[in-house]
Amino acid sequence: MNWITVKKEKVLVPIRNLPPGFQNFTIVHISDLHCDRYEDLERLEKAVEIVNQEACHIVAITGDYFSLPKNLSKYLNDCAKILEGMKPKIGIFSVTGNHDYWVPFYKLRAKMEVKGIHFLDNESLALEYNGSKINLVGVSSLWMKRDDIPKAFRYVDNKVPRILLAHNPDIALKAIPYKPHLLLCGHTHGGQIRLPLRGPALRFIQLEKRYYAGLNSFNDFLIYTNRGLGTFYPRARFRCPPEVTFLKLKNLSESKRSYELQPQDR
Repeated sequence: MNWITVKKEKVLVPIRNLPPGFQNFTIVHISDLHCDRYEDLERLEKAVEIVNQEACHIVAITGDYFSLPKNLSKYLNDCAKILEGMKPKIGIFSVTGNHDYWVPFYKLRAKMEVKGIHFLDNESLALEYNGSKINLVGVSSLWMKRDDIPKAFRYVDNKVPRILLAHNPDIALKAIPYKPHLLLCGHTHGGQIRLPLRGPALRFIQLEKRYYAGLNSFNDFLIYTNRGLGTFYPRARFRCPPEVTFLKLKNLSESKRSYELQPQDR
């Protein structure tokens, strides 16, 4: 069923007007951990091994650490210890998914921030590197009505590129006026079951099916939807392996194509 082996994805992301200091800047993206069983922790350990195989600048986690409160109570310490093993050059940044408010969020945040994971709860920060700057913006769970995009973008410098972290791809519909360059998200699990010629069997976002996984263009910006590491229901995957994604930023003018699109439904 192809739901245990973690696949390493490497994606070139063209960014308009990318500052020289961020050329080849690498973001590792993971999502939807759903640490609900021991095998989920084992998969997470494998994912962290993959993260540390190559140098990266930041790690972005786009939510859903656990599915239910009982799972947080049982596996929180183990999950946090595993994630602490990631070694990006700059830091680890996260946003919340819908499940993170059920577990509840304050317990999750308290533990993870001690381990060096910084949550962007409808807020932004300026990342400065090699004498250049970009904005990293985090928006909280759309499904749980915790998102506040105006607040998140309040102090954003519109003169530099903007990378938006959110759990649900549908946040793109609200983000249009704020013109992010790149949205990193998860939530869909890639559909979990991907049927030949049809694509994702599980559909629960407003955007069309191509936004369930991979890199796609949307209204003059890019969306990367991570297939996630874990599952919820059903506890299975088919033609949709869990992933750790290395996203390398390149100036758009230096990229061979405007967008690197990944065929997902073959």
